[in-house]
Amino acid sequence: MTIARRFTQNMSAIGRTFLADGRDLPIGASTDMDIAGNVCYEVPSFHGFFSVGPEIPGASPHNPEFAIAAGTRSAYLLAMDSAKGMAMTAYDILSDDEVAAEAWEEFRNEFRQ
Repeated sequence: MTIARRFTQNMSAIGRTFLADGRDLPIGASTDMDIAGNVCYEVPSFHGFFSVGPEIPGASPHNPEFAIAAGTRSAYLLAMDSAKGMAMTAYDILSDDEVAAEAWEEFRNEFRQ
């Protein structure tokens, strides 16, 4: 959760609210995460997700409503802010040895048992 917490803090710093722990959120399965799945098996990582169109009923991935929602200005701004938050989080990990060590320790203790 170190990386997710950092991401949440960084998103807060740019005025966005995200949950650090999405374990209780219902999400659908996807088959397009094989590469990310392989990576997160080997190194600390996180998979952030965000809604692109809560104002458009029925908008969920892989349907026409989602395509409409994804094309909105609000979705674009949220995607850009999410990218900024991820970049800030990567910087935190790469520039702060304590953050990196905490992420690795958590990974070894929780995910590699």
